[in-house]
Amino acid sequence: MKTPEDGFKNMLDQYLRIPDSDWKLFTDKLSSKKLKKGDIFLKEGKIARELAFVMQGTLRLCTSHYDEREGKIKERTIYFANNNRNVVISSFESLLYERPSKNIVEALEDSLILVINYDDLRELYNKSHPICRLSLLINEIYVARGINQVRDDKINSPYERFCTFKKEQSEVFDNPNIKASYKYEYINISRALWYKFRNERNGDCENDGNNDTDVPPFCPERITPYK
Repeated sequence: MKTPEDGFKNMLDQYLRIPDSDWKLFTDKLSSKKLKKGDIFLKEGKIARELAFVMQGTLRLCTSHYDEREGKIKERTIYFANNNRNVVISSFESLLYERPSKNIVEALEDSLILVINYDDLRELYNKSHPICRLSLLINEIYVARGINQVRDDKINSPYERFCTFKKEQSEVFDNPNIKASYKYEYINISRALWYKFRNERNGDCENDGNNDTDVPPFCPERITPYK
Protein backbone atom coordinates (compact mmCIF):
# COMPACT_ATOMS: atom_id res chain seq x y z
CA MET A 1 0.00 0.00 0.00
CA LYS A 2 1.33 3.40 -0.96
CA THR A 3 1.96 5.92 1.78
CA PRO A 4 1.74 9.73 1.57
CA GLU A 5 5.54 9.72 1.54
CA ASP A 6 5.51 7.54 -1.61
CA GLY A 7 3.24 10.01 -3.39
CA PHE A 8 5.43 12.85 -2.21
CA LYS A 9 8.55 11.19 -3.63
CA ASN A 10 6.85 10.74 -7.00
CA MET A 11 5.98 14.43 -6.93
CA LEU A 12 9.52 15.52 -6.08
CA ASP A 13 11.06 13.22 -8.70
CA GLN A 14 10.03 15.80 -11.29
CA TYR A 15 12.67 18.11 -9.79
CA LEU A 16 15.44 15.70 -8.85
CA ARG A 17 15.61 11.99 -8.19
CA ILE A 18 16.95 11.51 -4.70
CA PRO A 19 18.98 8.42 -3.73
CA ASP A 20 17.13 6.09 -1.36
CA SER A 21 19.58 6.67 1.47
CA ASP A 22 19.06 10.44 1.35
CA TRP A 23 15.32 10.02 0.95
CA LYS A 24 15.19 8.00 4.16
CA LEU A 25 16.99 10.81 6.00
CA PHE A 26 14.28 13.16 4.77
CA THR A 27 11.22 10.99 5.46
CA ASP A 28 12.46 10.18 8.97
CA LYS A 29 11.87 13.86 9.75
CA LEU A 30 8.38 14.03 8.21
CA SER A 31 5.09 13.59 10.03
CA SER A 32 1.64 13.40 8.46
CA LYS A 33 -1.27 15.52 9.64
CA LYS A 34 -4.92 15.70 8.67
CA LEU A 35 -6.64 19.09 8.61
CA LYS A 36 -10.36 19.79 8.52
CA LYS A 37 -11.78 22.62 6.44
CA GLY A 38 -11.18 25.84 8.35
CA ASP A 39 -8.34 24.48 10.49
CA ILE A 40 -5.50 26.94 11.00
CA PHE A 41 -2.02 25.51 10.44
CA LEU A 42 -0.30 28.78 11.36
CA LYS A 43 -1.81 31.71 13.26
CA GLU A 44 -0.96 35.35 12.67
CA GLY A 45 1.53 36.54 15.30
CA LYS A 46 3.06 33.10 15.86
CA ILE A 47 6.62 32.35 14.75
CA ALA A 48 6.60 29.74 12.00
CA ARG A 49 8.63 26.65 12.85
CA GLU A 50 7.39 24.18 10.24
CA LEU A 51 6.90 23.71 6.51
CA ALA A 52 3.89 21.84 5.15
CA PHE A 53 3.82 19.79 1.95
CA VAL A 54 0.25 19.42 0.66
CA MET A 55 -0.65 15.87 -0.38
CA GLN A 56 -4.43 16.27 -0.58
CA GLY A 57 -6.76 19.24 -0.41
CA THR A 58 -5.98 22.95 -0.61
CA LEU A 59 -4.45 25.42 1.83
CA ARG A 60 -4.09 29.16 1.51
CA LEU A 61 -1.68 31.77 2.82
CA CYS A 62 -3.54 34.96 3.63
CA THR A 63 -2.84 38.25 5.33
CA SER A 64 -5.09 40.76 7.08
CA HIS A 65 -5.21 44.44 6.16
CA TYR A 66 -7.31 47.51 6.87
CA ASP A 67 -9.69 48.34 4.04
CA GLU A 68 -10.19 52.12 4.08
CA ARG A 69 -13.19 51.98 1.76
CA GLU A 70 -15.10 49.56 3.99
CA GLY A 71 -13.56 50.76 7.25
CA LYS A 72 -12.74 47.31 8.58
CA ILE A 73 -10.06 44.65 8.76
CA LYS A 74 -10.18 42.22 5.84
CA GLU A 75 -8.22 39.18 4.77
CA ARG A 76 -6.61 38.74 1.39
CA THR A 77 -5.40 35.46 -0.06
CA ILE A 78 -1.89 35.74 -1.44
CA TYR A 79 -1.07 32.09 -2.13
CA PHE A 80 -2.81 28.75 -2.74
CA ALA A 81 -1.11 25.40 -2.16
CA ASN A 82 -2.19 21.93 -3.31
CA ASN A 83 -0.62 18.78 -4.72
CA ASN A 84 -0.72 20.09 -8.30
CA ARG A 85 1.09 23.38 -7.78
CA ASN A 86 2.79 25.29 -4.97
CA VAL A 87 3.02 22.14 -2.87
CA VAL A 88 5.05 23.84 -0.11
CA ILE A 89 3.44 26.34 2.24
CA SER A 90 4.39 28.28 5.36
CA SER A 91 5.02 31.87 6.35
CA PHE A 92 8.47 31.97 4.78
CA GLU A 93 9.50 35.37 6.12
CA SER A 94 8.67 34.18 9.63
CA LEU A 95 10.64 30.97 9.09
CA LEU A 96 13.74 32.68 7.77
CA TYR A 97 13.92 35.60 10.19
CA GLU A 98 12.20 34.04 13.22
CA ARG A 99 9.71 36.88 13.39
CA PRO A 100 6.01 36.69 14.31
CA SER A 101 4.07 35.77 11.20
CA LYS A 102 2.09 38.46 9.42
CA ASN A 103 0.19 35.70 7.63
CA ILE A 104 -2.25 32.88 8.32
CA VAL A 105 -2.12 29.39 6.81
CA GLU A 106 -5.62 27.89 6.60
CA ALA A 107 -7.09 24.67 5.19
CA LEU A 108 -9.79 25.48 2.62
CA GLU A 109 -11.02 21.89 2.55
CA ASP A 110 -10.21 18.63 4.31
CA SER A 111 -6.51 18.16 3.61
CA LEU A 112 -3.56 15.88 4.24
CA ILE A 113 -0.15 17.44 4.75
CA LEU A 114 3.36 16.25 5.50
CA VAL A 115 5.14 18.46 8.02
CA ILE A 116 8.83 19.01 8.71
CA ASN A 117 10.44 21.20 11.34
CA TYR A 118 12.51 23.90 9.67
CA ASP A 119 15.49 23.31 11.98
CA ASP A 120 15.44 19.63 10.99
CA LEU A 121 15.39 20.60 7.31
CA ARG A 122 18.35 22.94 7.75
CA GLU A 123 20.23 20.16 9.51
CA LEU A 124 19.55 17.90 6.54
CA TYR A 125 21.17 20.47 4.24
CA ASN A 126 24.46 19.73 6.00
CA LYS A 127 23.98 15.96 5.82
CA SER A 128 22.60 15.54 2.31
CA HIS A 129 23.76 17.42 -0.76
CA PRO A 130 20.86 16.03 -2.87
CA ILE A 131 18.26 17.34 -0.39
CA CYS A 132 20.00 20.72 -0.33
CA ARG A 133 20.07 20.84 -4.13
CA LEU A 134 16.41 19.80 -4.37
CA SER A 135 15.44 22.64 -2.04
CA LEU A 136 17.41 25.10 -4.16
CA LEU A 137 15.68 23.97 -7.37
CA ILE A 138 12.23 24.32 -5.83
CA ASN A 139 13.11 27.75 -4.42
CA GLU A 140 14.22 28.92 -7.85
CA ILE A 141 10.83 27.98 -9.31
CA TYR A 142 8.93 29.66 -6.49
CA VAL A 143 10.93 32.88 -6.84
CA ALA A 144 10.25 32.94 -10.59
CA ARG A 145 6.53 32.39 -10.02
CA GLY A 146 6.47 35.14 -7.41
CA ILE A 147 8.10 37.58 -9.82
CA ASN A 148 5.61 36.60 -12.52
CA GLN A 149 2.70 37.25 -10.17
CA VAL A 150 4.00 40.70 -9.23
CA ARG A 151 4.50 41.49 -12.92
CA ASP A 152 1.00 40.32 -13.81
CA ASP A 153 -0.55 42.44 -11.05
CA LYS A 154 1.25 45.52 -12.38
CA ILE A 155 0.93 45.24 -16.15
CA ASN A 156 -1.82 42.75 -17.05
CA SER A 157 -5.46 43.71 -17.39
CA PRO A 158 -8.05 42.23 -14.99
CA TYR A 159 -9.25 39.88 -17.75
CA GLU A 160 -5.71 38.71 -18.48
CA ARG A 161 -5.20 37.98 -14.78
CA PHE A 162 -8.51 36.10 -14.72
CA CYS A 163 -7.43 33.95 -17.68
CA THR A 164 -3.94 33.31 -16.30
CA PHE A 165 -5.46 32.12 -13.05
CA LYS A 166 -7.91 29.85 -14.85
CA LYS A 167 -5.19 28.31 -17.01
CA GLU A 168 -2.48 27.90 -14.42
CA GLN A 169 -4.52 27.06 -11.33
CA SER A 170 -7.64 25.40 -12.71
CA GLU A 171 -7.87 23.05 -9.72
CA VAL A 172 -8.41 26.13 -7.52
CA PHE A 173 -10.44 28.11 -10.08
CA ASP A 174 -12.98 25.28 -10.50
CA ASN A 175 -13.04 24.10 -6.87
CA PRO A 176 -16.52 24.74 -5.39
CA ASN A 177 -15.15 24.29 -1.86
CA ILE A 178 -13.13 27.50 -2.19
CA LYS A 179 -14.93 30.81 -1.77
CA ALA A 180 -15.08 32.99 -4.86
CA SER A 181 -13.91 35.96 -2.79
CA TYR A 182 -10.61 34.20 -2.07
CA LYS A 183 -10.10 33.75 -5.81
CA TYR A 184 -10.90 37.24 -7.07
CA GLU A 185 -9.01 38.90 -4.25
CA TYR A 186 -6.01 36.69 -5.04
CA ILE A 187 -5.87 38.00 -8.62
CA ASN A 188 -6.73 41.52 -7.47
CA ILE A 189 -9.98 42.04 -9.36
CA SER A 190 -13.40 43.11 -8.10
CA ARG A 191 -16.29 40.80 -7.36
CA ALA A 192 -18.27 42.41 -10.18
CA LEU A 193 -15.55 41.75 -12.75
CA TRP A 194 -15.08 38.16 -11.56
CA TYR A 195 -18.72 37.30 -12.19
CA LYS A 196 -18.84 39.34 -15.39
CA PHE A 197 -15.93 37.34 -16.85
CA ARG A 198 -17.39 34.05 -15.62
CA ASN A 199 -20.93 34.69 -16.80
CA GLU A 200 -20.78 36.97 -19.83
CA ARG A 201 -17.83 35.24 -21.48
CA ASN A 202 -18.49 31.85 -19.90
CA GLY A 203 -14.97 32.01 -18.58
CA ASP A 204 -13.67 31.32 -22.11
CA CYS A 205 -10.00 32.27 -22.28
CA GLU A 206 -8.99 30.22 -25.29
CA ASN A 207 -8.77 33.23 -27.61
CA ASP A 208 -7.79 35.94 -25.18
CA GLY A 209 -4.59 36.77 -27.03
CA ASN A 210 -2.46 36.27 -23.94
CA ASN A 211 0.21 33.75 -24.85
CA ASP A 212 2.29 34.03 -21.70
CA THR A 213 3.19 30.69 -20.21
CA ASP A 214 3.69 29.81 -16.61
CA VAL A 215 7.08 28.99 -15.16
CA PRO A 216 7.47 25.28 -15.97
CA PRO A 217 7.49 22.92 -12.99
CA PHE A 218 10.95 21.66 -13.87
CA CYS A 219 13.68 21.67 -16.48
CA PRO A 220 13.96 18.34 -18.33
CA GLU A 221 17.75 18.26 -18.12
CA ARG A 222 17.47 18.18 -14.34
CA ILE A 223 15.42 15.00 -14.29
CA THR A 224 18.33 12.66 -13.78
CA PRO A 225 19.41 10.57 -10.80
CA TYR A 226 21.56 12.59 -8.44
CA LYS A 227 25.29 12.02 -8.95
